[in-house]
Amino acid sequence: MPLHVVESSVRARTGQPEDGADLLVVTPHHVAVVAGLSFGVTTGGARPHDQPPARFAASVGAAALRDLPPTADLRDAADRFTRALDQAVGRVSGGAGRLQVAYALAAVSHARREVWQIGAVGAQWDGGTGPQATHGLPSLLPSLAAAAQARAVFLHALLARGDAHHTPAALRHDDPVQPILAPLLAAHAALANTTGPFGYGLVDGRTIPDEHLRVSVLPLARARSVWPAAAIRRCCPPWPPLSATWTTCWRPTRC
Repeated sequence: MPLHVVESSVRARTGQPEDGADLLVVTPHHVAVVAGLSFGVTTGGARPHDQPPARFAASVGAAALRDLPPTADLRDAADRFTRALDQAVGRVSGGAGRLQVAYALAAVSHARREVWQIGAVGAQWDGGTGPQATHGLPSLLPSLAAAAQARAVFLHALLARGDAHHTPAALRHDDPVQPILAPLLAAHAALANTTGPFGYGLVDGRTIPDEHLRVSVLPLARARSVWPAAAIRRCCPPWPPLSATWTTCWRPTRC
């Protein structure tokens, strides 16, 4: 019996829903949240296929997932995702420079009874085993945890002052911490798919090291529901905690 999505919520952080960078992908064999990213020259107004760059990256990932063989393992899947993105970016990049886009994902493989993670898209479930976490895979990269905590402290301090112009709505519209963290976030992209202490996995057209491909097995007798989330903003109030989530039933008749 195929996986069944019980409920889902996908929200764009800004702009129209169709421009959001997070996609829920449902196929007969896989269910996933794909979170698109863009950086570098893509901030200059490029819209490949009339999509924001991050949405374009997520769309490429969604298409690659739909073409994935049912029994593929994560190593095979990651290599296919990488080739598909590299080829798609090559087709749309022009003289202004190669588009710099990527995506992270969390997925469930029905045939393999596995939860997969590449990058900062977390997942939780009601049972299972794995070296990363007893009941889940975290969404926040260790290399960004300190920066995210500093941002949260700064924003909470502004709210605590009680100034009329520092309301949750105002801070959502104009984040004073972004200019401070921007150089760190720009530099952080260089750590993707490196094997150093701060390296992390990301589908960006380069080979993803095995150490950044995270797999957890779902025991058939216990694991019935999975809740992935593209939630790197989780620890950065006052933003909503989730930008894309879904709940899927491993054995639909027991949900």
